[in-house]
Amino acid sequence: MGFKMPPRPRGAGGEIRRVGVELEFSGLSLQSAAEVIARVTGGKWRQNSEYVCDIYSRLGDFRVEFDSSFFKKKKYEKYITALGLNPAESALGKGLKEAIGRLGELVIPFEVITPPLPLENLEITEEIREELRVHCAKGTRSAPFKAFGLQFNPEPPDFSAPVLTAHLQAFFVLFDWLFEECDIPLARRIAPYIHPFPAAYVGLVTDPEYRPDLKGLMVDYLSHNPTRNRPLDMLPLFSYLNRDLVFSYPVEKNLVKSRPTFHYRLPNSEVDDFEWTIAREWNRWVEIEELAADPARLTQICGDFHLSKQRHSYVRKDWIRKTRESLNV
Repeated sequence: MGFKMPPRPRGAGGEIRRVGVELEFSGLSLQSAAEVIARVTGGKWRQNSEYVCDIYSRLGDFRVEFDSSFFKKKKYEKYITALGLNPAESALGKGLKEAIGRLGELVIPFEVITPPLPLENLEITEEIREELRVHCAKGTRSAPFKAFGLQFNPEPPDFSAPVLTAHLQAFFVLFDWLFEECDIPLARRIAPYIHPFPAAYVGLVTDPEYRPDLKGLMVDYLSHNPTRNRPLDMLPLFSYLNRDLVFSYPVEKNLVKSRPTFHYRLPNSEVDDFEWTIAREWNRWVEIEELAADPARLTQICGDFHLSKQRHSYVRKDWIRKTRESLNV
């Protein structure tokens, strides 16, 4: 399965759009994962801290890291020190540190973070995924408590309010189908990272008459969603466009990194399943872009969705069936 091109593969300035990809997994050491990525990309890797390796390649800088500030910033050391132990010198302190690390690796994933990749270079992520699988990487379904995910950070076609609004609308009307297709397990449903959008906000945005300007779009989003824990997290993009506005709301300021991209984080990371592909998950995102780029079709579907919600006639399984029919999938 190949990576589909979105209907608008170029940005407003004519440049090919780029996508960052983040893939979570366990089962390999940090160094082994870095070696795998270096081989695939033809790059060289260097361990820059105890929990971070960087890989320097012709496509840009990749990173593998232990995905928790608790470990990267060594917050655990204060607890070991509180016991009167030195985690650097005491044998018992070192042992506790290693035990905490092993425990953390059971539930906290390693994460491969790609540089912003031009759309035509996304295939490299599939090569990385396959090599990680061959080297026994473990994904979401390897244990009931692993809430591992795959995240895409695609640059939008442009930063206008109509384009960003259309993408949110398309995401909301396709969400139940996406959730069903991704087959989200319980661990990811109850973990904080992909909490559903509030029904009131979904109703506001899917109203076919909803046509905010850019500031109004951001204010509405922030008023209902002052958090990064959404399956389509807009805070990095909105912070890139207006950091002062975003930070005037009670958002997780230490977690918001400004960047000119959507942050789509719904899919699982099933890296250990030989039938699972990153391309398939990406192509589901492209369905959102295709609907967002078709104003007449989007308005019709939003109207049907919004009306059924207002009349309390919405039935999830029926909507998923209609969605599959409209997408011909």
